[in-house]
Amino acid sequence: MKCNKDKKEYRKILNSRQGVTLIELIVTFALISLFVILTSQAISSAMNVYYHIQGINMGRQVSDTLMDKITGQISGAQATVNKKETNVIISNGEYTEKESKNEDSSYLSVAEGEKGTMVDFYIQGNSHVTIKTKAFKDESPEEKKLVIYYYPVRAYEEVDWEFDQKMYMGYSIKDLSFSWADRSEYPENIMKVELTISGKYGDYSTVRYVECYNLDSGSESEEPPSGGGDDGKDDGKDDGKDDGKDDDEDYEDGSGTIYLKKKGEDVLRIKAGKKKYEDYYKEFLNNDKNGFTLPAGIFKTGGEYYIIPEPVKIDAYDMPDSLEKFITRYGKDKCLYVKKNAEIYTTDNWDNRVTPGLGDIYFYNKRYYLCYNQGPTKDPVTNVGAWADITDFVKIGNK
Repeated sequence: MKCNKDKKEYRKILNSRQGVTLIELIVTFALISLFVILTSQAISSAMNVYYHIQGINMGRQVSDTLMDKITGQISGAQATVNKKETNVIISNGEYTEKESKNEDSSYLSVAEGEKGTMVDFYIQGNSHVTIKTKAFKDESPEEKKLVIYYYPVRAYEEVDWEFDQKMYMGYSIKDLSFSWADRSEYPENIMKVELTISGKYGDYSTVRYVECYNLDSGSESEEPPSGGGDDGKDDGKDDGKDDGKDDDEDYEDGSGTIYLKKKGEDVLRIKAGKKKYEDYYKEFLNNDKNGFTLPAGIFKTGGEYYIIPEPVKIDAYDMPDSLEKFITRYGKDKCLYVKKNAEIYTTDNWDNRVTPGLGDIYFYNKRYYLCYNQGPTKDPVTNVGAWADITDFVKIGNK
């Protein structure tokens, strides 16, 4: 009985005409394929939009960072340095004399109305600056980065300042150009900066107009003095003149003092410690050039003042015979230049367009900080690469 029942079931299945036709199968697969194609296109379009927005956001972030640095430097360009006229020179890198960056050469300015690939000028603190681009790698000259070249000033060496490559987030500078804005529409001290960066998401371009607020809006100088910084001559007197000679009144007992009129106001006078660097060097020699500790203090040399903020341990046979050589050997963070006519900055009078220069002082959170490097920020506690705490050397009132 069971066998007969199974046979009937098999026969029923074999005789059944239920199922799909070939046409129905083809139509089904066609619909599925169409759905997959439409879905893929939608996903592709969404991804393209995402990467486009991502590219815009990253491009804007990188270009804003570059532009903020460039325009921040240009806006502080000085009209005079040591009573000599200077100028903002837009150039394509050609020199008027020697083809090297030295004190005997200066850049050839482009013709009026033309663009240049670099700009050369002076900023506060008498620092000579050139902004230009340079290839990341020699084998890829089209992929460029921003370089800000600071000429040597007094005992400070030259510096090629650059952003870390990670900041570029895969982008590179495709084009950077400088030109004076259309003078029929803008004052004569307005510069136009154009930047195009390129990366895996494409190109991103931006334009900014910068006011060189220290330049005359109705006149333009011709040529800057060559070389970097000022001549470093100052006699330490209140009239600001300096013949480079030392007077007894420039020194006092102890480690030296910076006298201020009152908090956040002018420097009245700087006095170095009576014991000079040369005196300590003689002690070093008398000690058979064994290990020596140079104490903290204010020192004067060549009419300029320098602060050694903390004692410096000197190894045997390793003490230079002059303060200038000491700065070269141990670095400007160990021996800080301070201007006799230093600007006193506070959080109230620090304008984003005007940044402190070398040797300027910043009164912050009841402490005094000295600027010894380029690009200082408003938080000296975290920006230790540009600020040094000199509160112990500051007194209010004259002596």
